[in-house]
Amino acid sequence: MEWEVGFPIGEQSFTQAPEIMLQRKIWEYTLVASAIHAGPYEETGEAITDIFQWMEENGYDRAGPVLEIYLDAGTPEPSSPTKKTEIWIPCKK
Repeated sequence: MEWEVGFPIGEQSFTQAPEIMLQRKIWEYTLVASAIHAGPYEETGEAITDIFQWMEENGYDRAGPVLEIYLDAGTPEPSSPTKKTEIWIPCKK
């Protein structure tokens, strides 16, 4: 499994050595299938599976990495049923 952690930065931001630990990447995907998952972070896999199923049923193919945006990040109780995660999957017809 491979994963990355990211956060939004301004266009004029840049990285400094050691760049192996911090890299600037630009999200260039313009079409995404998305959903909001309400529930514990560890259950987002179910929502991702549902999005992939919807994509297949509607003629879309994956075109990039899955992106999870933790809308309640930094608040206590990551297993809370009230947590909200926005999920984006880049796709193409």
